[in-house]
Amino acid sequence: MDKEPHPRLGRAWLRPVLTLGVLGLILASFLIAPVAAHTSNPGHLWTAHIRPKTDSRYDQSKVVTSNDASTTTNGNFVNLPGATTSITIPGGGESWRILARFDAESLCEGPDGSWCSLQLLIGSAPGNPDDGSDYAFDAPGATPGDDWEGHALSRSRIRDPGTYTVTVQWRVVSGATSFQLDDWHLSVETLRVA
Repeated sequence: MDKEPHPRLGRAWLRPVLTLGVLGLILASFLIAPVAAHTSNPGHLWTAHIRPKTDSRYDQSKVVTSNDASTTTNGNFVNLPGATTSITIPGGGESWRILARFDAESLCEGPDGSWCSLQLLIGSAPGNPDDGSDYAFDAPGATPGDDWEGHALSRSRIRDPGTYTVTVQWRVVSGATSFQLDDWHLSVETLRVA
């Protein structure tokens, strides 16, 4: 049994509701498509240009990810495979801050008192604060079987206009025997210095 339309409203309300629904679906497809494209290609560079209307301090952002586990036993800083990208500071004479963030699942193995270290090179220099190998990204657990954990590191450096390479470097320190990283994420952005 069909209901009769309201005597005063009729079905006039139906057209605007359907129009809003269709517009909502179209908008959602524009927002979801870039994310779906990125998630179907893990380990690839994903670039987003950020230009908020209310804040012109941001210029750009780059992201690199990997699902592949890597291991090092090197006692000197070496590049983490694939963990690099470049970013450009626009001309105009202004200085910009390059902000780099890195997070990963980590496993550091070795005797008590040893650790595993990371640094983020911004251009040819480590980001600040520059602790060298004193920064312990991870350390062996006190209990046998201590497993993977999530860890993060952020570094920055003020730079003049130009193109800069940002690279993650890693090493073992003070007798650590193995440093493993998996499911990592490197993001780099530029911020105008006020």
